[in-house]
Amino acid sequence: MLLVYTDNARSIPKEELQKLCDNKDLGQQIGILADTGLRISEYGGLLFCSVEGINGSQGNMYYLHVSGQLDKTRKRTEIPKTAPSYRVVPLSRELGEMLFKRKQQLEEKYGDISLKLVCGKETSDSYCTDSKAISMHMEDIVKRIPELLRQDEIVKKLKESRPYCFDPNVQDSHLLSMLTCHALRRNFCTSLYCASGLENKEIYQQMGHADKSNRNRSGANKPTQSELYQMCLKKHVSRTLYHPAHPLRYTTDGTIKKTEVPSCAVELTLPPNSQLELVIEEAEPHSTTTFSGHGVTYKVEREEEWKVDSVRYALLADEDVYRIREKKKLFE
Repeated sequence: MLLVYTDNARSIPKEELQKLCDNKDLGQQIGILADTGLRISEYGGLLFCSVEGINGSQGNMYYLHVSGQLDKTRKRTEIPKTAPSYRVVPLSRELGEMLFKRKQQLEEKYGDISLKLVCGKETSDSYCTDSKAISMHMEDIVKRIPELLRQDEIVKKLKESRPYCFDPNVQDSHLLSMLTCHALRRNFCTSLYCASGLENKEIYQQMGHADKSNRNRSGANKPTQSELYQMCLKKHVSRTLYHPAHPLRYTTDGTIKKTEVPSCAVELTLPPNSQLELVIEEAEPHSTTTFSGHGVTYKVEREEEWKVDSVRYALLADEDVYRIREKKKLFE
């Protein structure tokens, strides 16, 4: 139990993961796993048509439709690991654009590949997705991704972040054993709980886990178009491996009743000589509201006392809020 709590590789340094996402050979595969938290079998079962886009006030956004996985024979099956595994997961815009671009390039050579596996292999005259090619690809990434995660710099930083030290040799051995492809899924889940601001039910949905607090659960529910759009917007305003937290950008050519999702930054384009009444609802105690812009003046009309809301928590909490502040030996 102590090893699970202290050396489960749940928080891989972000800057190191970003370097891995730039890897020439495996960057895209690592990016998909780290940005979406997919199981390795779900990654293998992704089709090019699984990558979809949606347009809104903030431009194009992207998501994955997880509708199957690879079975033990490395063949795709529509039967997921669990009922909630059949789900939708938002993508970082940069990754979505990368996948769409790759699909376009392949279709220029081989025609429609919508129903081809993303993990297929390109040959001189075809795009191959037979079981032999898929098996070779999956075996390759299952071997090479752990090797990349076990690089000295990553392991060193994980050791330094330990809250407790009781047997370095045992802990080191356990830590290395946990640095597998699945570590990217655990890391994604940790980031959702610590820094995304999503509610528990939303985290269950993205992870493909059953919500055990819901006694009437009956498996996966397909999100509505509105829910899907909100899901992608929340990804857009959050920090990811591919981008910093984006502001919500609006042009005030009409009445804006409210932002579409909570955000730490909003950019408004105002007509010349215009006036705007802005009501800001703060979700955290001791937060500070700042205004900036060319020729913009503002005046605070009223400031109400902040009240604790036990349901909502930090949308984009600064790392100082949850980083380790003090280390202790578990046993003296």
